[in-house]
Order: sequence, then structure tokens, then C-alpha cells
Amino acid sequence: MSVADRTRSRVERLRRLEELLGLRPYGVVELARALGAGRRSIERDLVYLSEEYGERLVRDDRHRYRLRSRTALLSDVEALALYMAARMLTHTGIGERHYRNTMTKLARQVPEPAQSALLRRVDALRTKDRDRVLDVVAQAWFGRRVLRCAYESAGGKRTKRDLEVYFVEVGRRNHEPYALVVDRAAPGKVLVFKFARMREVRLLDETYEIPADFDPDAVIGDAFGVIVGESVRVTVRLQPGVAMAFREVAGDSLVSLEDHADGGALAVVRATLDNRGRALELVPWLMGWGDAVEVLEPASVREDVAAALRRAAQRYA
Repeated sequence: MSVADRTRSRVERLRRLEELLGLRPYGVVELARALGAGRRSIERDLVYLSEEYGERLVRDDRHRYRLRSRTALLSDVEALALYMAARMLTHTGIGERHYRNTMTKLARQVPEPAQSALLRRVDALRTKDRDRVLDVVAQAWFGRRVLRCAYESAGGKRTKRDLEVYFVEVGRRNHEPYALVVDRAAPGKVLVFKFARMREVRLLDETYEIPADFDPDAVIGDAFGVIVGESVRVTVRLQPGVAMAFREVAGDSLVSLEDHADGGALAVVRATLDNRGRALELVPWLMGWGDAVEVLEPASVREDVAAALRRAAQRYA
């Protein structure tokens, strides 16, 4: 290998070394394996980086090296907010490598012990077949390119769709990613597509524009989950001892809660019905409270819950 080739090889190795050390701590042997270099070469590179970056290159008590970010230090509350946001993102279970790299970079911005806790969570994420959907949807949304996929219904039927991605949302209760889209076969109507049901995804050369007046918050509205449809208020009677837990779990879907003298309460929650008038995401949640809650109105939701409970009772009879 010529001197010029050796120089280029080392420059590339140093660039890659900086990139790795900026993500998380590494030991010398681990770095040598990742970069396909000898241990002595890595040790010399670390000496060079130490002279280049000074106190930014640190070694922990396990003899692992990392490169601290130049980002300004966060206050304790700012660091906690960043940690909580990153932690919530890991609950999606997405293991796509760019997604993991982003979570790792965020983890590097928060102090211990939050940093190690978040890094462990990121390391536990595994790549899945569906992770390619994330990559293609990102390109479609940011590049305004039409996304073609085979979309699988809840019943398992697949249909080919050409979609314009207008917005991406994460379900507040199931942490699943969804896309607000317009199907080119039915223009003008915004639909909700779940990432997990998209198959055979690919980008088309066709492009589109998102209307300037499109407001995703107005479209989703009072949805208990990620649903586009009619907004309703659901009134439920709570048995004694349930009010505090109900208030905590209902979160911002709770409109009001009136405590009663017997320890019970009357609560109103926001929900959205689908295009067939069903409260698909609300009913299972209400059933999860068992006999501690009773739906009073609207009648359609009360009957949906009652019918589901009757079916469940028959199975357990």
C-alpha cells in the first residue's frame, strides 16, 4: 500500500472512529473489531484524538472511551424532558439502524444515570422486517413522493394503495406509528394507515403537495387514539375508589370528572367514532375497567361495550 493510500485509510478510520465514539462508549478491542484494525493502531488513533479534542475525549472506569458532544449543557429539567421524550420513542419497538442511532445520540445528551438507562433500552431494540416501512414512509413524507403499498385490513385482506403522506403520528396509548394519508383512488379524504399493516412498500416517481391549510390536529381532533371521524363525548359512571386512577389514565382525553358523596364519580371523555360509527379504540379501554365503570351515553357506545361484555361472559360461562 502506498503512503497516500495509507494516509487515506487512516483518515477514513479516524472519521469513523469519531463517529462511533460520539454515539456511545467503546473499549479498544471493540473498536478494533468494528473498524477492522489492529489494537495498536486504535491506541495510536486515540492518542491523536486526545490531542485533537482534549477533555472532550473521556475514558470511564471500565476503560471505555467516548467523545462528548459540543452541545451546551442542559439544565436538570431539560435533560429529564429529553430523556423522557427519547424513552417514549423507544417504546415503539422500532429497531431500524438510523432510528437507533438517533436514540443513541439523544442519550449522549443526558447525564447519568439516565444516559446508561436509555442506552440499555436502545441496545435492546432489534431490527424487524417492518422497519423498512419507517424508512420508506420518511422518504415519502419529507420528499413529497407517492408511496405505494399493499395495505392489510384487520381481517387480513390486502389492497394496493397509492398514498400521499400528509402527517405521521404515534398512538398515545399503543405507541404504534400511524400515517395520515390521502389515497389517490379516493382524493380529498384523509385516512389513517397503521405502519404495521403496510406491506411491499416502495416509492413512486410521482410527487404531490400538502395543502397549506392542512391541520393534522384538527383532523384527528378528539380521537381517543389515531382515528379520523365524528367526535363524541362519552359519559361514564365510576364506582367508588376508581376516580383517581381513571383521571390519571384518561389523561388529556378526560373532559370532566365530578366526584360524588359515595366515593363514586361521573366522568366525561372525548372519543372519535370511525366511518362506521364505532368507537374502536375506546371500547377495549373501557372494557379494561371491568365492573368499575358503566357507560351511560351515547347509546351506541353503551351498546358496543355491553355487547362485547356479553360475548366475553358467554365465553367464561
